[in-house]
Amino acid sequence: MSLNVSRAVREAAGRTVSRNGVVFIVVFAVLGALSAVVTDSAFLLLDSLATEVEGAEPVDVPAPLGVALPGSVLLLLGLVWLLANAAASVVAMRVLVGEHTDTIPDDLFSRRLTRATMSDIAAEIVAAVLIGIGLLLLVVPGIFLAICFYFSRPLIAVEDRGFVDALAESWRLSRGNRLRVFALLVVVVLVGLAVSVPTTLVSALFGGAPAVGSVLGIVLGAVTTVFGLAVVARAFAQLRGDEPETEHADEGEHDEWDDPAGVEW
Repeated sequence: MSLNVSRAVREAAGRTVSRNGVVFIVVFAVLGALSAVVTDSAFLLLDSLATEVEGAEPVDVPAPLGVALPGSVLLLLGLVWLLANAAASVVAMRVLVGEHTDTIPDDLFSRRLTRATMSDIAAEIVAAVLIGIGLLLLVVPGIFLAICFYFSRPLIAVEDRGFVDALAESWRLSRGNRLRVFALLVVVVLVGLAVSVPTTLVSALFGGAPAVGSVLGIVLGAVTTVFGLAVVARAFAQLRGDEPETEHADEGEHDEWDDPAGVEW
């Protein structure tokens, strides 16, 4: 099935401003705040450690949301954020792929959430490493891999696939629609850049209160996150015929990586 880019973007925008979309914006804003606190606190910790080393230069990085916390606590909070963010992304994907805009059925929380969360983390790490290597080498291979792995998250969240199976099936599912998927990636990036403009302006206006810009950035970042998830979800729903299956055949059945001979865009 051919992917309709404009339809996916329109539907994603509608889902982002729906009741469920707003709920997820709040969830990801809270997670974004936790991430910012952990990051800024880590900079404060590094700065304090640097002052104890003779001849070491201070880190000197703005950390408006930083709190003086020991390293062990920061590691624990970082782990909590990683797990919570992945779990929230899985649930959001399940909701956004379906037709739920005002309520969230209980089974979307309860169905194999732990397994899906761990698979999502593994898939994101593997994809990020491979894409990063591709970008460092010639840029184009990294972009190609980002396109091919674009649907791994909905495959994990909706079809309960393992991370290897999800990456392989995403590769197959993107075949024939890769230029359109690239267009979706461009749209999401442009929206992210547009959203960053107000944050930059507020940071400049409230230079004496950097926390104001940080908080606005967290909120707008949450909006961008939900929109990005919604774009993937609605594109996936199209390619799965708008009614994606919740169960799939034995893992490995669709493990097809047979592209190199004649790459199909």
